[in-house]
Amino acid sequence: MLRYVEIVRIIEKNGLMLIAVAIVLFYWVFDVVTEGQMTNRLLITISIFAYGIFTQFLINGQKTAKESLQQAHVELERTNERLAHANEKLELAYAWMRDNRDELRQ
Repeated sequence: MLRYVEIVRIIEKNGLMLIAVAIVLFYWVFDVVTEGQMTNRLLITISIFAYGIFTQFLINGQKTAKESLQQAHVELERTNERLAHANEKLELAYAWMRDNRDELRQ
């Protein structure tokens, strides 16, 4: 049995295709069961509306993931700058110790 996380991954990976296929199947079944132009037009309108909502849902999820990655990238750059600064200080301290080695021994 598929777990929730696996289902979400499948939807995120193939979401638009799954939504389009589901809407086409739903429309085909509804068209076979009912006859009438008004009903079909209403069904097409609802299907397009549902497709738009689900598409926006998937796009929003992608935007959120992208923003999180960008924020993590900025934080990593800041951390890298702090590490570079600390490394410079350590190099200066090591150079000072090396230059003053004789005095430090005494």
